[in-house]
Amino acid sequence: MLGSKIIKNLLFIFIACLVIGQLPGCVHPVKAAQKLDKHAAKQILYRLQAATEKTTLSGLYAIEEKFTGVNKNVRWQIHVWPDNRAVYKLLPQKDDSTAQMLIRDGDSLYFSSSESGNKWIMWRKLHARYRKQRFFIDIDLLCENYQIELDSGPSFLGKSTKSIIISSLWAKRPSVAILFDAGSDLILRTEIKVPADSGAVFSRQQYWESIDYGVPDPALFLQAKKGTALLKMHNPESMQFHDLTGFLSEFKDNFLLPEKVPAGFKLHLIRKLQHHKHEILHFLYTDGLSTISLFEEPGGKLRKRGKKPSWSHLRLLRGQMHGVSYRLMGELPQSELKEIAANLFAVKRQNNLSYFAWGIGIAGPLLAMTGIWLAFFRRYRY
Repeated sequence: MLGSKIIKNLLFIFIACLVIGQLPGCVHPVKAAQKLDKHAAKQILYRLQAATEKTTLSGLYAIEEKFTGVNKNVRWQIHVWPDNRAVYKLLPQKDDSTAQMLIRDGDSLYFSSSESGNKWIMWRKLHARYRKQRFFIDIDLLCENYQIELDSGPSFLGKSTKSIIISSLWAKRPSVAILFDAGSDLILRTEIKVPADSGAVFSRQQYWESIDYGVPDPALFLQAKKGTALLKMHNPESMQFHDLTGFLSEFKDNFLLPEKVPAGFKLHLIRKLQHHKHEILHFLYTDGLSTISLFEEPGGKLRKRGKKPSWSHLRLLRGQMHGVSYRLMGELPQSELKEIAANLFAVKRQNNLSYFAWGIGIAGPLLAMTGIWLAFFRRYRY
């Protein structure tokens, strides 16, 4: 009887723990995250993207990267106005008046830097950091290749939040954790993790240290823009295509294409660039989050173009075939890049069709003239 009463009391306490979750030593029941279907996931991600692009605010923004024991930290002071205007200033600076800044004014970009040397190199570094604030390359494709879960989040900067976990359906692909404002849908914190071949994991955290919603003082924009220069592209993009059909109609030289790409990846963009008088092709593939870049130089020599940083999580593979030098770059394992390289084939663009058409155009009149002369000689040969 005594044992039965003890068991009943323990059962009562256990049930009370589950219902109330207040008793000492009790563990609160954890509510499972909600797995979103593709339609619901797209709706949320598009909302987050719109809020990130349109919300007017001021604040401090931090980017922290960790890989193989090396840490790299960058902090920004950011002001965003309506009409696509913004100021991005790198911190800390010893002299705030000479801070590196990127100013967006509509479709124009302005740049200032206190660094000596090549201003163009400094611009590229600054713009690369600015672009790291962007996540979604192709939301529709991302929802095809990644599982997306929605959950409640902790209080962050005094704001109620929700969290999203994005994990790939394929092995050794990046995963992303996002914390966003439940009221405004603005992304407040993100963490992306990319597995490396060595077993290490590259991690990048991006988050607001402080944030104030509302339109910043217009005087801040005017003051920041003083002393800056309009960015003039030394190597402008001559052509850009989103499919092979338009590209083939304009490009007439030989180039390389992969016979197949890793599962989930699709061709996203083709660019034809000029780099120091060299023509470069850039084929960009994506699964919605990860990217694979195939750079090609028809008729070019295989050049290393600098060394890959030892801390970088990107994999790089170089090669040459059929007179085309190429570089493969991406976040996928080296084995997958090697498989892509092994499946490259050459698309011959020697204007054979033009030569054939030219031949037919000339041959027609020649055959007609030959027929006339033969008829003449047959008639008057005696």
